[in-house]
Amino acid sequence: AVHSISGFNRDFPSNIQVIWKLSQNLKPITTIFHFHMIENHWTLIYFPLALIYKLFPHPLLIAFITILTFASGALLIYLIAEKKLKNPKLSLALLISLLLNPYVFQGLLLRINSDIFSFFFISLAFYFLIAKENTTKNNLLFIASSLAAMSCKEDISLYFIVIGFWILLSLKRKNLGITTLLISGLYFTFITNLMPNFSIGLRANNFHITYA
Repeated sequence: AVHSISGFNRDFPSNIQVIWKLSQNLKPITTIFHFHMIENHWTLIYFPLALIYKLFPHPLLIAFITILTFASGALLIYLIAEKKLKNPKLSLALLISLLLNPYVFQGLLLRINSDIFSFFFISLAFYFLIAKENTTKNNLLFIASSLAAMSCKEDISLYFIVIGFWILLSLKRKNLGITTLLISGLYFTFITNLMPNFSIGLRANNFHITYA
């Protein structure tokens, strides 16, 4: 099934292969790119996807979940805009412009990767941050959503370092800003030191070039 989907970008079959291997308790090494999943990207989100795939083993199921996840993230963007702009029509225009973006079509139709899942969790984090009241519960939900986003790819924690500064300096929410900065910084440091240990040596690893 992996090799028969030739019309898709190579990300699609390689990530499906990784998810299938996880569902079979095999090492998540792709034979298309010849690397370990964690060596390439910090994609822990594939573990829960593998549980679903184990129950319903079809590549297009993951494609459907990906599209549904993106749609959910887009809906969250609309809700945030409606809350902040107080203008449903302008919020709808923002949503439509997002959905009609050519990059979105390319990302959804030609590949499956963790970026789309990180988009959903980042949108969810911002929803709890700026569309909901400033309460302990919503702050904890923001942190939980942030950690979920960071589980999708290693560079997402860098985004949340910037978000942490924004919370601290712009929103004037000192405790949450400092907490976000600490969690994001420590998370990035930990995973970037851990990931190279998963190298299987089948290709020149550009990890250190990217994050040195």
